[in-house]
Amino acid sequence: MQVHPVLKAIMDMAGEKFIIIRDDTEIEEIDGMRNKDQYSERRYIAVYPHIDLREGDWLRAVTSGDEFYIENKEIEICDSETFQGRAYYLTKEEWEKSPQKISGETSEKTEHDLSSDHIRASNSRR
Repeated sequence: MQVHPVLKAIMDMAGEKFIIIRDDTEIEEIDGMRNKDQYSERRYIAVYPHIDLREGDWLRAVTSGDEFYIENKEIEICDSETFQGRAYYLTKEEWEKSPQKISGETSEKTEHDLSSDHIRASNSRR
């Protein structure tokens, strides 16, 4: 996929390097740029539209070490052309307090508790 020349120029001037982390594995280093939607004020990291970035991935800024949980990725169209990917994110601190994190921990605990209950019930029948 061809990169829009305006996006390339912006990335060259103001972009930074990020590492995509998926399932605790570093996938690749990419160019990105922190930004905010002018209407909704939602924060995102602008990326080249062909980058394989998925909901649930993490981005880690190479220079600062800042980490971002990717909630959603959308493609922005400008003048009928694909312009950029927008990776909407939570900071690591926000994610630690988020329902995604809390529900994930609750699910894991519930599965563990169910397994323990099953083992206790099996042992009590003996």
